[in-house]
Amino acid sequence: MNATIALLIALVGNLFYHLVMRTAPKDLGPFTFLGVAYLLAGIASLGIAGKYESLTVGSLARTLHPNTFAIAFAVLLIEAGYLIAYRHGAAIGTASLMVNATVAAALALIGWFIFRERVSAQAMIGIAVTFAGVLTLAFAKVPAAGQTH
Repeated sequence: MNATIALLIALVGNLFYHLVMRTAPKDLGPFTFLGVAYLLAGIASLGIAGKYESLTVGSLARTLHPNTFAIAFAVLLIEAGYLIAYRHGAAIGTASLMVNATVAAALALIGWFIFRERVSAQAMIGIAVTFAGVLTLAFAKVPAAGQTH
């Protein structure tokens, strides 16, 4: 599998994810919903790993690395944030755009400051435009979910 196919898989998964999160039943507790979803994803992941990787008790134990716990915490924040935002009327058309644009711009700056990655003047202009776009969306009057203009 190459990077393009992997990114297309991520794109399809991301679209499907937001559609499902936006339409998740409101009577399901958000953390129970996420816990069961991740339990199912964990079972599926380990099933796939069993087919393509050498799974042993030792290899599973090695995954109990601080990064594993950190990514689990990050995933919980992302998932709960979107689910709760959608339940409070965040628009599917702008919520992800605002978050992902801000993340992309912030990561470019983090890459520049912390990892000493090169950022061109053109990229810096793009970052500024991105932040301006996010601020524009953040202060835009958006009708409540289900309403039209």
